[in-house]
Amino acid sequence: MSVLRRGREWEISESEESDAEQKCGLNRDEKSKSLTASQANPNPNSDYAETQSPARKRRSKEEMEAERQRIKARKEARERQRAVKAQEKEERRQEQHRRREAAERVNYLRPENYIKFLTVCIEPALLQLSGSDLLLDSLTALECSFSIQSQQIAHSITWTSEFAQEEEDWTSVEEDQIVLVLTLNDFLDIVISVKKMLDNEAEKKWTVLHPLLECLNQNPMKVVTMLVMDFEEDHRTKAHGRHFPEQMLRSKLGMKNLDTEEVVVYLQLYQNISVVFLDSWQDVTDHVGTITKALSKRPFKLLTEQSELPFCVDGAVTVDPVASADLVLRHTAAERLPRHRSCARPQMQPCLNLSSEERDWFQHVRSLQATCRALLFLPLLSMAALRTAGTRLDGNLSQVRHVVLVLSGKGGVGKSTITTELALALRHADKKVGILDIDLCGPSIPRMLGVGRTEVHQCDSGWVPVYTDAQKSLALMSIGFLLEDPDEAVVWRGPKKTALIGQFVSDVAWGELDVLLVDTPPGTSDEHMAVLENLKKHRVDGAILVTTPQAVSTGDVRREITFCKKTGVRILGIVENMSGFVCPHCSECSNIFSKGGGEELAKLTGSVFLGSVPLDPLLSASLEEGKDFTQSFPDSTTFNSINRISQTLLKSLETD
Repeated sequence: MSVLRRGREWEISESEESDAEQKCGLNRDEKSKSLTASQANPNPNSDYAETQSPARKRRSKEEMEAERQRIKARKEARERQRAVKAQEKEERRQEQHRRREAAERVNYLRPENYIKFLTVCIEPALLQLSGSDLLLDSLTALECSFSIQSQQIAHSITWTSEFAQEEEDWTSVEEDQIVLVLTLNDFLDIVISVKKMLDNEAEKKWTVLHPLLECLNQNPMKVVTMLVMDFEEDHRTKAHGRHFPEQMLRSKLGMKNLDTEEVVVYLQLYQNISVVFLDSWQDVTDHVGTITKALSKRPFKLLTEQSELPFCVDGAVTVDPVASADLVLRHTAAERLPRHRSCARPQMQPCLNLSSEERDWFQHVRSLQATCRALLFLPLLSMAALRTAGTRLDGNLSQVRHVVLVLSGKGGVGKSTITTELALALRHADKKVGILDIDLCGPSIPRMLGVGRTEVHQCDSGWVPVYTDAQKSLALMSIGFLLEDPDEAVVWRGPKKTALIGQFVSDVAWGELDVLLVDTPPGTSDEHMAVLENLKKHRVDGAILVTTPQAVSTGDVRREITFCKKTGVRILGIVENMSGFVCPHCSECSNIFSKGGGEELAKLTGSVFLGSVPLDPLLSASLEEGKDFTQSFPDSTTFNSINRISQTLLKSLETD
């Protein structure tokens, strides 16, 4: 239908109007018919209702009931889901809260924060000594508090830490460390008192030791350190120099230096009192600062060890019994860490909550630990020796004329073989020789010399080396003597290797030696740096480089030469091992590998070529059986080669 606009009026065409009227008439007819039918049949569903059976009606009710049950189940499922989600949300909230508390606790226990809750308690008498202001300045620099207050033990320094049991309830707890700063005269009075006590003599003079022993009896957890220092500088000291303890003891009751050593051993071994001799107030300040820092680090360390200690105690293959017991106790103390930051201080004295039997067991462990620590200080040479570092090193190596290192760029070139045969050749030349085997991971020289199952003993100067002959002209020290099982692997990191090598260098009583050969592991590792560093006070004559004719081996020796130049070690010469094969039947030498690599390397680097050693089955058999090859086969070609090398080495050492 079209609409036409004329002026302001809307008009409809006649044809369209007639069509609209027809449609409207049809709609009216349909409506009238439907109305007539509805009047004739007032119930339009009667025919459908008549066709429905009673069973059909019952099924409908059951379906409706099932539908209601399904709706109810869905509603309950939604409620359960909401409950689970609410529970998970609450667990996440609690976990976040626990993590937040743990983060606050860890932050509180960090050394830089925990040190602010430490208080160093200083006995007033110590401040009367000159130089004590250094101690106060050092504590101020550490940002820890200090207080001047009277102590149960005179001339002592103790530590207390503060923590909150509740939000506002702060408690102060005394730490287990006690440091006594004694003058030399006070310490000598203690020595005299202890000596009389050991001799069952009556002693009426009061010393600082009496309240100290009483304190240790009441609280065996205390760790006591005596810092002995001669603070008094009278005119005699200025005129004649410092009086050593043994000199002052001779003026007091005629005591000997041996008596002083006995007292020091008694204090360290039986009373668990460490005795340290210092030279200045700066040393005292450093010692106190070290203890303060250690106490500030201990809570955080105990916290971090919670997950590590059970594995160390239960899962490790080899655990020392004393160390294991100590770890168990420390772990027990660490488990008592509270969760909140305000009460985050761990229990530092677990022994207070133990039964009498557990306390006795703990005391037994502490006594074993004290014994182990005290044995490190035995034998005590003298009080003067305790003041001077390196005295034993100079004493044990003072009678060694020459020290020679045996190096190789790679493994398997026969370095230990050359070391062993050179030592035997030098011994047959009427020289006293020693071998220091620092190849910690592969100690093979004890077996080559036939002394693989020998034990090492101790003397006043340290370890006694193992002698391979009755004349004691060939001495050997190796880690192989210290291993209970010869198949035990030495799985150590660098610091532990360095410590053992330092002990080998300083604590082995070699006696009088013409040459000390140091057998090193292949390459340039921690062992090489450790032995050179520990031998700084004793001159190293040089090094022998062992190689094989192959280019691979000579290339590694080039790097070894560079190492010697950087460390200032003189190269005594190069030895070419496995140079040819000696037939056991005709003694003819045949070249299996290449030949002349070591000699050519010596020419290129300007080093001395000491000689070449061929492959000899007789030499291999002698090494396997632990026999002296130079004595068993003096006419062999291999013996002549080794003998020439040893003579060239001796000439080089004597002309130096």
